[in-house]
Amino acid sequence: PINFMRNLVLLSVILLGMLSNSFAQDIKLIYRGTTTINGGSVNVVGNSTDSDISENLWVENMTSDTLDITVTTYELDVAAGTQNATCWVLCPPAINSGQSPIRVSSDVVTLAPTGIDYSFAGHLYPSNTAGCSHFRYVFEGTTPAGTVYQDSVDYYISHGISCATGTIETAENNQDFFQVF
Repeated sequence: PINFMRNLVLLSVILLGMLSNSFAQDIKLIYRGTTTINGGSVNVVGNSTDSDISENLWVENMTSDTLDITVTTYELDVAAGTQNATCWVLCPPAINSGQSPIRVSSDVVTLAPTGIDYSFAGHLYPSNTAGCSHFRYVFEGTTPAGTVYQDSVDYYISHGISCATGTIETAENNQDFFQVF
């Protein structure tokens, strides 16, 4: 019994160490050139009459590996009647909100060690629709050896009305993004 408990404690310490290493910041998401927002959120304010409400991010490779990075867009709670696009190198045509609520970018950005990409932007086209919209962008980098790095940011977009962040997401739209590799 004592050896079993000792082994259990040792295993717990090893697992905690592995988990803390898995949450190391390997992809840095940078807002407005200065603020690191990994796992955080961006509040974007616009008007329902705006043709395009967007915000850019920089994505930095913090590893000593070359990463092939994709971004997955999750429409968590987006106002009906709007359109949106996720631009990552190229900017695809806008789609109607709700038409494809989870989509992986077709573009892959290859970032050298410590490299930065400046081309990411999340766009909302409100089409005279006032509301609150919530997107999650999940960035995933894969090394040539197959190691995967992942991080995310939430965009809360107010278009024509005042929105409280953190309350836009509805319970039925919650996503589980925890993965162990």
